[in-house]
Amino acid sequence: MAQLHIERLPGPGQPDSPTPPAIPWYRSRRLQVFAVVSGIVLTVGLLIVFLRPPIYEASASLLTTPLPDADQTETIVDPQHVAIQRVLLTGQPLLVETLNRLEWQGLVPEGVTPADLKAMLSVEPVPDTNLVKLRAEGADRDLLAPLVNTWIDVYMETRAREIQATTGATLDALRRQLATLEGKIIAKREALDRFRRQYDIASLERSENAVLARLKGLTKSLNEASEAEVNAKARLDAIREAIERGKPVVPDEDKRVLAVLEERAQALRERLTELEQRFTPDYIRLNPAYSKVPRQLREVEAKIAALVGRGRRIVLAQAEQDYASARQAVLEIKRQLQEHKKLATEFSNRFAEHEALVKELEQMEETQRELQDRITRLEVKQMEKYPQVEVVERAYRPQYPIRPHYWRDAGLVALGALGTGLLAVWLLEYLTHRERGLPETKLTLAGVHV
Repeated sequence: MAQLHIERLPGPGQPDSPTPPAIPWYRSRRLQVFAVVSGIVLTVGLLIVFLRPPIYEASASLLTTPLPDADQTETIVDPQHVAIQRVLLTGQPLLVETLNRLEWQGLVPEGVTPADLKAMLSVEPVPDTNLVKLRAEGADRDLLAPLVNTWIDVYMETRAREIQATTGATLDALRRQLATLEGKIIAKREALDRFRRQYDIASLERSENAVLARLKGLTKSLNEASEAEVNAKARLDAIREAIERGKPVVPDEDKRVLAVLEERAQALRERLTELEQRFTPDYIRLNPAYSKVPRQLREVEAKIAALVGRGRRIVLAQAEQDYASARQAVLEIKRQLQEHKKLATEFSNRFAEHEALVKELEQMEETQRELQDRITRLEVKQMEKYPQVEVVERAYRPQYPIRPHYWRDAGLVALGALGTGLLAVWLLEYLTHRERGLPETKLTLAGVHV
């Protein structure tokens, strides 16, 4: 709508109207608008920033290790297994049990629900590992570490209960049977040791034990003694036969002396024969040089006869003594062998009992191995279904908040307040210039400008 503006114009020879005075910059309307708008935005923003509660974080680490194959020596990263543990950790039953424990400990206020705990908790797998990070965020930093640790404890106990419910009862029963059987095996071994000491059973081989070894030795000694007896009897018979035939029989130590005497006697006989061929017996008897030859021969022959006679008696007596000793040895060994056979028979009976005890022990040990194999198979099956979980690091009370970043956000608010103030000034100028730019209808009548 056009505005009518009536203005008195100066007439000819009249001075112009006076110019209005200039306004200082610090009292300008632009500065006032900028200061008011920026101050309001800055005040509200800083209140919002600094009135926000600090958020703390507590974290812990779990290592989940699935059972590797028999031919694998390195642990394989299993993202699927880690994901399963993540689902189990954030399940409703686990959170309810955690909340109940925290309430019993008086660590959480009334009205907290499992959904509130779930909003505070998070499970994050560490890339390329079997590690799982358990985190809790909240304004109460005294609650976070107990919350995470209780969460872990509940998870481990729940997992243990599940394992116990599935295979634990069977494993416990097998372990009890194994413990009972191990006690019986120990008692059986002790009884077997006492039995061995009592009956002198030193080896599991029958022939290596003292009684049977002694029996074997006596049998061998009897054979050797019988052979010695036969040899002694044969030697005695040979000596008697030689004596009957008149052959010289002397001990070995007298054989050399006998040989010397016989050689001397032979030489004297040859000398006497030579003399008898050359001279008459009377001449030989009357000649002192020749008469000593028969005398010497008789002396040597007497010595030979005495040596042979004494040697026959000595050799015959020695042979008879050797034969008697050999015969006595045979009789004594036979007596000992007869007595030892009774001991051997008793030992054989005891050894049979020993073998029965050993067999019972072996059967018990075989049963023990079977129980151990069953326990091992169940434990492997258990580990396949419930892989090993280890708490690598527990949660600790946080010292510093993770957010909000007050001074960073305050700087952003200050920048926003500055921008908002500048925007308000620009808007004010825009609206003001628009009003000044409206069309006006001017009429000039006799010095009056309409």
